[in-house]
Amino acid sequence: MSIIQKIQDKYGKVMAIIIALALVVFVIMLAFENGGSLFRGDTTTVGKVNGESVKYDNFRAMVDQQTQMMQQRGMGTNSEMLAQQANEGAWNTEIARILLTQEADKLGMEIGKKN
Repeated sequence: MSIIQKIQDKYGKVMAIIIALALVVFVIMLAFENGGSLFRGDTTTVGKVNGESVKYDNFRAMVDQQTQMMQQRGMGTNSEMLAQQANEGAWNTEIARILLTQEADKLGMEIGKKN
């Protein structure tokens, strides 16, 4: 126990400075990763699915629609749980839409109006 105490007494401040520098370097590294998105991030994009951006306004409308559908069905009285389920449902729907659209385009499939 006395050895650990001696190390803390002699090198405590040095270790604190090293840890602080490591944290600062880590934050700076994250800030400049992906083109410095920490400082100039796109605030209208919620996320990307297979290279395609999902815009906040569209996603918010989908979440609202999911919430209304769940409330009409009488699902859940806990608003926090309902909001989480609506977010997950909207995100999963958007993922499926984007991936299916991209795959249909690759295959050359088109969906037209019924004549």
